[in-house]
Amino acid sequence: HSFAKLSDEYWSGPLYTVPGPNKTQNIQDVPWKNWIGTNGIGIYAYGEKDARAQWFRPHEFCKMQYLIAPFCNVCQEEFIEVIHQKTNPIISTKPAVDTPVNTENMNAFTLNLVKTVPNTLKIKWILNNKLIAENLDSIHLNKGQFNLEKNILRAEVTDTTQLVRKENHANHMYTTQWEISKPNNESLTPPVLTWGEKQESCYNEHQALTVKNPEAKVEYFWYDELNSTQPFVKGSNIISPTITENKT
Repeated sequence: HSFAKLSDEYWSGPLYTVPGPNKTQNIQDVPWKNWIGTNGIGIYAYGEKDARAQWFRPHEFCKMQYLIAPFCNVCQEEFIEVIHQKTNPIISTKPAVDTPVNTENMNAFTLNLVKTVPNTLKIKWILNNKLIAENLDSIHLNKGQFNLEKNILRAEVTDTTQLVRKENHANHMYTTQWEISKPNNESLTPPVLTWGEKQESCYNEHQALTVKNPEAKVEYFWYDELNSTQPFVKGSNIISPTITENKT
């Protein structure tokens, strides 16, 4: 009752007839109208006579009426909405948003989130108004991706749960952003392999190659010859072709 302001769905007397998320007299515009027809949600009178016939609830078997019952969709929705009103899923960030960020000393950005189970949080990373990555808690960026001087990196977190059907649920978007300075005009810096630039391989075998900390919105092209202009594959994690001896 105190957390989500839910009403009893059993009849407790006319003194407790207060409208709420799960209790109403207005059958023309019930608060749970978006749920009607789903999992037994409807418009049910508290009784057939006196004041009970003038008040309505969304379900006939909900925990707000019977303790042995589960919460109905209407009550679950209200819990989620109240949680959004009271909390922010972004616990912290790295670097902290009030920390001056320079491309010379920082290229990794991380969100520390409180996630739902199952996780319904969706993340967008936006650099200078361009979407560069989605649904990653952490990203790396390349110096060459930034504009000279001032840049804005923004992270947007939205809850896409199907347990809420209220029209204003989309307003629950949480954002954080960093202002990033780039003192020098630099091009993209070359990638680094996870296991170093020199690796030993056997003839007639494959080789797994991985870019260390692949950067958002950066494409990696792989070539099987030093002066080749045609990549044989692209991606941050690849399997090389069979290695053969060149006798020419």
